[in-house]
Amino acid sequence: MIIYASKYGSGRAYAHELARRTGMDVYSADDKMPSPAENEPLVLFGSLYAGGLYKAKKLRKAASLTAPENLFIVTCGLCSPKIEKNHQAIEEMVEKTFGAQHNPVCMVRGAMDYEALSKKDAIMMAMFRKMVQKNPDEPEAELFLETYNRKVDLIDFSSLDELEKQLEQHRKWNEQNNANKNGSPH
Repeated sequence: MIIYASKYGSGRAYAHELARRTGMDVYSADDKMPSPAENEPLVLFGSLYAGGLYKAKKLRKAASLTAPENLFIVTCGLCSPKIEKNHQAIEEMVEKTFGAQHNPVCMVRGAMDYEALSKKDAIMMAMFRKMVQKNPDEPEAELFLETYNRKVDLIDFSSLDELEKQLEQHRKWNEQNNANKNGSPH
């Protein structure tokens, strides 16, 4: 089962792409959805906004429906997780939101269309721009300033490849465990 919380659509796009690849059911965090079956993987897509996860409470509630070994978390944001500072900040936010017990976090990059931003988000981005202008040597400052007030699309579905492999390994592990429980040879 895949559950996403997406404000402007990037997390939703990734969730639907993963569902297409895996055949898993996909739901918005706002949807009424069934509980995951025993040992069914639960993939949560959380979009990064202002240093937190969008609809974190709903995602945390969904995470509580499964065992940690079945939980897969994906974060989606504009910042590059390849920059150690960003990677560490995302890991800390995920741990604060979900605890430390889950599979490795998959971090993907999203998109933003300034014209589609809510007034509140547009003001927040303008304030962030002023902050970045004061510290132009920070990683990604140049990219942010160059793309400010424009459409930015960093979506890369190939960043789901490793997660797809992990989900396949999880499926095989479950099949093996079920076979062992039923006394079937492997």
